[in-house]
Amino acid sequence: MDWAEFFNNPASEWISIAISLLIMIAYEIYLVFVGSAAPYRIAQRTHARMRATWVRKIMARPGTEVVIVQTLRNSLMAASFMASTSMLALIGMLTLSGLGDNTGHWNFASLTELATRLLDMKLILLALVFFASFFFNTMAVRFYTHAGYMISIGVGTDDPWRRSVAIAYLNRAGFQYSIGVRAFFFSFPIMVSLFNTWLMMPTTVFLVFLLYQFDRIPFVSPDARVDVNPKGYRGTDPEQDSTEGLDA
Repeated sequence: MDWAEFFNNPASEWISIAISLLIMIAYEIYLVFVGSAAPYRIAQRTHARMRATWVRKIMARPGTEVVIVQTLRNSLMAASFMASTSMLALIGMLTLSGLGDNTGHWNFASLTELATRLLDMKLILLALVFFASFFFNTMAVRFYTHAGYMISIGVGTDDPWRRSVAIAYLNRAGFQYSIGVRAFFFSFPIMVSLFNTWLMMPTTVFLVFLLYQFDRIPFVSPDARVDVNPKGYRGTDPEQDSTEGLDA
């Protein structure tokens, strides 16, 4: 087999793109399984429980409305910044690439025609990633806003239903913000593939390695009230063990 011919063959370059996508999907599936078996080893699950605890504490203390506004404002600003950045990146990419001007000349009825337009398909994938980042960050802003209203009107009241809905909305906002940020990060391997498609795989592996460093909880303080072990977790705080709002 002539490896030089293989690596320079446009058809074989789809292998690199497919493997890169599978790597990202496999990593997200891994996080789901590990998060279900050992929630306190995954940052997303830990953050969700911290948000739930924050809502319960803040709604039980009258006069904390200002703290609620300030805390949620920071989250709103972060999600708004990511949404704006994603849309600007999408507009800039479409403008510089001229992708929108060329779509009228495509023959979508021919799979062969699409297979030969490798560069254009990469740009389409990049546009979809930027749009996904914009969409999920915008939805995060929406749910953060609704959660702010629910938490504020429930301060000082003992309403389990309202508290549960507020936790669910806040955790859903955090989850969508996480997806939006990850989609934006995945644009980097795609941009690298514009120079060389085979560089997409090692770049994706490097991205997954970086994400893994931030997604795991490697250390628990000795005075923590939670015992983390390789087989799962064992909590000693009934309030922390609550899974309220984590299914959002």
